[in-house]
Amino acid sequence: MKNFLLLTILICSSGLIAQKQIDDQLIVQLSQEYSIDRIVNKQADDIIDIKRISKKQNLYMIQCANEKATQKLKTQIEKRQQVLFVKNDMESELRYVPNDTRYSEQWNLEIIGTEDVWEITRGGSTFEGKEIVIAVIDEGFELHDDLEDNIWLNTGEIANNNIDDDNNGYIDDYGGLNIETGNDQHTRVDHGTQVASILGAKGDNNKGITGINMDVKVMLISEAKSISEIVEAYEYIIDQRSRFNQSNGEEGAFVVVTNFSAGISNQFGEDWPIWCDLYNDLGEVGVLSVSAVPNSAINVDIEGDLPTTCDSPFLITTTNTTETDDFSTQAGFGNIHVDIGAPGEDVLVTRDTEEYRFGSGTSFSCPHIAGAIGLLYSLPCPQIEDGIFENPDNIAASMKAAIMANVQPITELADKTVSGGRIDLIEATAEVQEICESSVGVIELYVAPNSDFLSIFYETPDFSEYTLDIIDITGRLIHTQKISPPLFGDKRIIINTTPNGIGTDAIAPFLPSGMYVAMLYNDSNVITKKFYQN
Repeated sequence: MKNFLLLTILICSSGLIAQKQIDDQLIVQLSQEYSIDRIVNKQADDIIDIKRISKKQNLYMIQCANEKATQKLKTQIEKRQQVLFVKNDMESELRYVPNDTRYSEQWNLEIIGTEDVWEITRGGSTFEGKEIVIAVIDEGFELHDDLEDNIWLNTGEIANNNIDDDNNGYIDDYGGLNIETGNDQHTRVDHGTQVASILGAKGDNNKGITGINMDVKVMLISEAKSISEIVEAYEYIIDQRSRFNQSNGEEGAFVVVTNFSAGISNQFGEDWPIWCDLYNDLGEVGVLSVSAVPNSAINVDIEGDLPTTCDSPFLITTTNTTETDDFSTQAGFGNIHVDIGAPGEDVLVTRDTEEYRFGSGTSFSCPHIAGAIGLLYSLPCPQIEDGIFENPDNIAASMKAAIMANVQPITELADKTVSGGRIDLIEATAEVQEICESSVGVIELYVAPNSDFLSIFYETPDFSEYTLDIIDITGRLIHTQKISPPLFGDKRIIINTTPNGIGTDAIAPFLPSGMYVAMLYNDSNVITKKFYQN
């Protein structure tokens, strides 16, 4: 897929192939060495407009005058050697089934183990403070007051100045991107907000609900309904993460995962390589993607579904489970293409701008996986930090492997999914922590009964310099110091934790009660240990 040029042709006609087919749009793939000008006459009366939607894959959208002109153009180009692919574009259907039954708690967060992982991290940033971003692609968004503090802002853009400040092809994409308008004025549709609230509603703010990540940035991308628009949305994300990688984090956005709670039924990935290959392109720059299966009890391996049947090591596909860990009877399945289950029945989400509701649908299982990935990236782990720029694809693949290899087995999912179970965030976290730890020895922590001193005993396999960090539950670095292990004697550190602590080892102003993580590491070894300060 590196050597082609793709055209999207928009035309006006009536549909005959399928209800979700866009009869006034085509997608055409050309060999890389051919340009749009050599295939289509831009000045022809039947051509209304041409829009480039992807630089990496050279995708174009072209609007024609009528169905007759469309079919004529399709016939003219589909047999040419330069044309590798031609199909009608298609609309995606939202993976959402509303349910007005209300409950009093977020059972879904408890069942996947989020509360236990919050003892280590509540999300938001990496070990060294890089802002984690989750991209949500949807039809539209309402700005709910329990989500607005966690919305990603494009710092390369100046809001509402009618200038493309960051030269990415879009004007005023400050608060995300509306694919149709090219700015951040999102269509007021509630579905996207409900999805986003599961993975990133503001937590610990005495209001409404919390997301899996209490503090994370959610990139909003709206009006991605057709395949051409979906491609453009993914390209926007690739561009933002590429800018981040290439600038060593100074530009762009550290997008770690995308959430797409929609799709197209009865289509196969092998027929739509232009879509499926995007997941590999995303993975190359370090971005995983999560998608939802249809809200109908069909075997997608047989019936087809997009993007569920796309084959990419960087895509995770989800189906629904219930509060009792049963498989939903109104969700797609397939032991070849459906990876994992996640809560999606009677899940509490935001509604409109201030309200809340319980809803059901595979739209809601999807953000549980995306949110979990975001949370894993915030674990205190130098290996993750080092790999962000050096091996972003390997880090992303490791995150997927940690999730897929550590599910909670569910009998009903054994022959309906690849993993045979429902996401288990506790076990996935433990897997990632194993990557972050080595045989350095043991860090033993002892807190004096009067809580005035923190005593740390440690062992190391060598005598090189190490760094000791103390991190609080929000991921904030409280204390750091260099350690040169002695050749003989006790390997012990005593840190004054009182408000009046004196000396270089003092934690200022003091160490209040709560959960913390101690981390001892150098270039070759690292180990972490949780402890509770009374």
